Formats: sequence, C-alpha cells, structure tokens
Amino acid sequence: MTATPLYTFLSALGYPLNLLIIILLWLVARRAGEYRQFVTFLALGWTLALGGNIAWVIHDLVSPTPLPALSWVDAFYVSRYVALFLAFWRSPALPSATRGRRLAITLLVTLLTAALITLELYQARATVPAELAWPLILGYAMYPVMDMAVLYAAWHADAAETRWRIGASLLLLGAACYTTANWINLAIHLFSAKAIPTLPTFFWLASDVLAGVVAIWILRKRETN
Repeated sequence: MTATPLYTFLSALGYPLNLLIIILLWLVARRAGEYRQFVTFLALGWTLALGGNIAWVIHDLVSPTPLPALSWVDAFYVSRYVALFLAFWRSPALPSATRGRRLAITLLVTLLTAALITLELYQARATVPAELAWPLILGYAMYPVMDMAVLYAAWHADAAETRWRIGASLLLLGAACYTTANWINLAIHLFSAKAIPTLPTFFWLASDVLAGVVAIWILRKRETN
C-alpha cells in the first residue's frame, strides 16, 4: 500500500517531537527530587524507542530489503517496555512493602489475559493470508501484550499517587493511547501485511505529546514549590 499524505506528515512529525520530549524528560529528571529515578526511567524508555526508530530508518537506507516484522530492532522497543515498567514499579507513590508483590501479580495476570486475547484475535480470522506467518503475527502481537502490563502498572501508580496526581493521570492516559495504537496496529496487520498504520501513528504521537505535557507540568510544579 502507498503511504497517505497524513501518514507521511505524522511520521515526519514524530522524530523532532520525540527528540524534544526526550530532552525535556532528561532535564526534568535532574530536578524531580524524590521522583528523579521515576522520570529517569521514563526518559530512558523514550530514548530507547527513538533509538529503535532511527535504527529502522538506517536499515531501510542501506538495505534493499525491508525489516521483517520481528527483527533485531525490536530489542530497542522491548527494552523501552522494561524501562517504563521499572519507572512505575519504582514510583515513590507505591508503598515499598506492597510494590513488588502488587506489580508482580499485575504483570502475571495482565500478560496472561493479553496473550489469551491476542490468540483469540488470531484464531477468530476465517482465513489468514499466506504472508501472515507466525513471526509476523508475533511481531505485532507482543506489543499489545506488554502494553497491558505497563498500562495496569500505570493505573496502580496513578491510584496511589497524591502529590503528583495530575502528572500520573496524564501518563496513564498516554499509556492508554500507546496501548490503543498497538491494538489497532495488530488488527489492521491481521488483514494486510502491508497496511499503513495511519491511525496507530496518531495515537503513538498522542502518547508522546502527553509525555511532553507531563514533563512541562513537572518543571512548572518544581518552580512553584
């Protein structure tokens, strides 16, 4: 399929937006006080995601064959999820005594639930095009699974937050946008391996914008305290 003008615009917007947000997050991490570790993991997560995007572009520039759905570049994106999960797991809002147990159970239940939903989504298709082999399905399905874990962890952090509740709620909304994007991306690629992810790209950008808003909000909150 040919990329639409909207998709081209959103994709081009994503790189400078990501870079700006990463700079903001790293600046905020230095001034976040007791939340420094939390924001540092957020900044690391966004940095890893941008690193994956850049690696993907470089590959496409130097190689005549496109990256498969599951490739070495996914290591960047999977590492992003590890960093984000660590951010919420280490959030000062969560009591230390219950933090590990609560998030461990959350991770287990969420992964199981999302894996079952993803499998059902795959099996529900009457016919699967020949090019949609398991590596392709897994390349798109593993992200909604991890999204559910991060989303649930973000919800726990938001529910426990008091001092920075607005920022926590915005991050929860951002996680929801990212999760929505990956579920839509999985769905459209079940129908076509060459689908253009215009709508998912919009939600990915929305998640980035919300992270930037959180960074600015934290900076302003620190200045007023």
